[in-house]
Amino acid sequence: MVPADKGRVTVVMDKTDYYIKMDALVNDKQTYEVTKRDPTPAPQHKLNSKLLDLKKTDVIDIQRYNRLRCRVPQPPKPYGLPKLHKPNIPIRPIVSFCGSPTYQLSKYLTTVLKPLTDESRHKVQSTENFIDAIKTVQVPDDYKLVSFDVKSLFTSIPLHLALDCTETAINNSTIKLPLPTDDLMDLLNLCL
Repeated sequence: MVPADKGRVTVVMDKTDYYIKMDALVNDKQTYEVTKRDPTPAPQHKLNSKLLDLKKTDVIDIQRYNRLRCRVPQPPKPYGLPKLHKPNIPIRPIVSFCGSPTYQLSKYLTTVLKPLTDESRHKVQSTENFIDAIKTVQVPDDYKLVSFDVKSLFTSIPLHLALDCTETAINNSTIKLPLPTDDLMDLLNLCL
């Protein structure tokens, strides 16, 4: 039994079908590549080295350093959620980063960067939520309202574009962030 991708339901799925669909996902050579060894120690070393530099220069305190530092890394673990609303019930890949080198850093950066977003403008939780949100929007006659279903959105966004957009948002913000922009961008780059 696994949760569905949407709809907050539990799905009873044949284990063999689940494994076949997950194998098809991870064997997609355009999206994933096979590694010869566990790559987890490399980001752990980069992260801990950057954090040590930040601690030595008093950009972060010893408590923050100890919370963000990775001691016993685990590789991220993939799993899939069935997409009941699609034909043939494909699987949406999810990667759990719990225990990975950048897990605590990701949580921290989420709280640091959250003030840069206006959730009322950028967050739609469901189709019904979207319909309610646009009921009062006036669409000019020469405009068309369209919806796109992007396959593998996050693997389709170029890393440099995500980093550039974030840096622009930081630089255009009047919000005081707890770390210098260059250090934030270095840490975000480690996560991404």
